Amino acid sequence: PPTTIDIDGDGNADFKVPPGPVMYYAKALLSPLVVIVIIQLVCAAVLNGIEGWGYGLAVYHCIVTATTVGYGDMNIVTDAGKLFASVHIAISVSLLAALISDVNALLRGCRRIASSCFVAAWSPRSLKDFGSSPYWK
Repeated sequence: PPTTIDIDGDGNADFKVPPGPVMYYAKALLSPLVVIVIIQLVCAAVLNGIEGWGYGLAVYHCIVTATTVGYGDMNIVTDAGKLFASVHIAISVSLLAALISDVNALLRGCRRIASSCFVAAWSPRSLKDFGSSPYWK
């Protein structure tokens, strides 16, 4: 259950304490990460069928390609593989960009939560009632 804090002592909750960082990020990023992993595993299965590399090497190729590293140590030789790889790259890079955007949004959310706590704690109303708060007695 969320914990709330009454900063100015008026009986109303002024601030809701956010969950710890592990829960905060895991809750928001788990589903996008699962989707990315499943897509990479499915794409590896397709590449394994087209190129005949073996599933492990196909997973390696998909991860290296999705992260835009591209070592160049595995060559796609079939036309079907090249066509599929083009689609895979477009999808994977887009998903990676969306994941980075989600992380950025979460970081901005953390800063907003922290600044709202600061603003609530030092609002003119709370400063006026500074001495009457039960937390300061």
